[in-house]
Amino acid sequence: MIRRILSFAAGLFWSAAALLLTVYLLCAAPGVMTKAMRAVAPEAETGLPDAEYPGVCGVICGYLTGKTDTFQYAFTDDAGVERLCFNSTEQLHMEDCRGLIALDGTLCLICVSAGLGLSLMCLRRKTLRAWRFGLLFPLLPVAAAVIWAAIDFTGLFFLFHRLAFTNELWLLDWRTCLLIRLMPEELFIFYGIAGVLMWFILLAAAMLVTGKVRYRNENSRA
Repeated sequence: MIRRILSFAAGLFWSAAALLLTVYLLCAAPGVMTKAMRAVAPEAETGLPDAEYPGVCGVICGYLTGKTDTFQYAFTDDAGVERLCFNSTEQLHMEDCRGLIALDGTLCLICVSAGLGLSLMCLRRKTLRAWRFGLLFPLLPVAAAVIWAAIDFTGLFFLFHRLAFTNELWLLDWRTCLLIRLMPEELFIFYGIAGVLMWFILLAAAMLVTGKVRYRNENSRA
């Protein structure tokens, strides 16, 4: 019984690690962000020249993942004037976001270590079902969040931000802050769908691998 409980916990840790990894990978992909921003926040709505989107997304992803230390992007407009994209409020908010992504990476490593350790100690053919149940158990709260988002995405969006941040810097002014114009709700919906799909793929791959292991074990016993 103890081994089954620990195997269930191991599955939970692996599932959490897969979800955290998905979040990190999406935040580290400027190409994906560029395509998504151009689709949901075009130049006509943001005021940012289309040619500058790759550079801005590179700065955002680089800053979030710790590759760069300064959150600012400058470009020269058609009149030859240098423009700075982000004000101090946006910079402070992104500093908070950077901290969350760093926490995401740390928690991912912790979950991988815990999942690996528990799996090596407790995972056996008889406890494989408990491990897989633990792997899939987080689907329940995620499914509830998806249903909530489909009904009231704005409500879920506001709740997440109030829980994740200790200040209200995320309440940016659409008129003065480029960041909020580049990241409307539609962008977060895109990332939510992409993240869930990537997570599902990782879980499906894990289920497939463990299914093959179980099949081989049963055949070897036969």
